[in-house]
Amino acid sequence: MLKLYIVRHGKTLFNEKHLIQGCCDSPLTAEGIQQAQKLHDELENIPFNACYVSPMHRAIETATIIIQDRDIPLFINNNLKEFNFGSIEGDSEDKLKDIYPIMQGLTVDNFDGETMQEFTKRILKGLDEIHKDHKNGNILIVTHSGVITALLSTISNLPKNDIVHIKNCSVTQLEWNYGWKLCN
Repeated sequence: MLKLYIVRHGKTLFNEKHLIQGCCDSPLTAEGIQQAQKLHDELENIPFNACYVSPMHRAIETATIIIQDRDIPLFINNNLKEFNFGSIEGDSEDKLKDIYPIMQGLTVDNFDGETMQEFTKRILKGLDEIHKDHKNGNILIVTHSGVITALLSTISNLPKNDIVHIKNCSVTQLEWNYGWKLCN
């Protein structure tokens, strides 16, 4: 059986300042580094076959801290990157409430971002690629809250606004059993 351990990256400067991060990047804060180190300690006895990570530096840094000196191959997967908010990236998160209620599934076409359909299709393609290469074992994935929320919404058929906030360095577990199912 294939089991995915899907981790949101550690806390970043943009998270701290409540700025829209999306595909732009900001560094992990000292707290974000500590979160990743704590997760390293919690996951150190799980035998991971591989680690797949978003190309965003915040995700790569988190994955590197979690893996440290373990012999786990790390693969960058562009399909795991965060939602592209277009020209509103770097703006206050308050702007999302006014302009783009992402949890209600609208799009940011007017801001040169991607649609929720494009985003979800991209994420599912990434999961399919991982499943194609790994039929069983444990896989670590380090990605973003938008990716995890979209996955949970798709798998559980729940509206995105019914999904709880995904905390930094939290772990969501999925298993493949003739379809993805939530474990925790």
